[in-house]
Amino acid sequence: MAANHKIKDIIDNKDLITSDDILGKDVIDSKGNNVGMVTQMHIDKTTKSIIGISIDSGFMKPFVYIGIDHIINFGIDSVYIQRTPSSKYLGLTVFDKFGEPIGNVIHVNYDDERDTLVSLTIRAGIKKLEIPHTNVKTIARNVILNVERQEIMDS
Repeated sequence: MAANHKIKDIIDNKDLITSDDILGKDVIDSKGNNVGMVTQMHIDKTTKSIIGISIDSGFMKPFVYIGIDHIINFGIDSVYIQRTPSSKYLGLTVFDKFGEPIGNVIHVNYDDERDTLVSLTIRAGIKKLEIPHTNVKTIARNVILNVERQEIMDS
């Protein structure tokens, strides 16, 4: 009887969550952006602890791995992470301040210590261009710069 009581105490523990509480949940970054949905949990066989999650970022986007150190909280409706994974920006179209397309993101240079974007590398035709963070106005479904196309192409 004592063993059944102990199991009930574990199940009723409000600090306990199950895989059902995580899988399929939206993943939200610190700015409130939805960056995907949890598709897998990764568990270390030796320590038997969660080491991360994989998220689906949408159609034609690669699955993204988020390490446990970047997870802020497992909420009721969502999993909250510190920042958008830089791999989520790969392939985004880059536009100048007038809406002219320039190219696509092929690499993201991110300073983890400072938690800031340093630069984006884009492919514009046959050229690879480095875009400093100071030229980036917004990143959402696309990247919008605060400079003209010609300034970027001439640099």
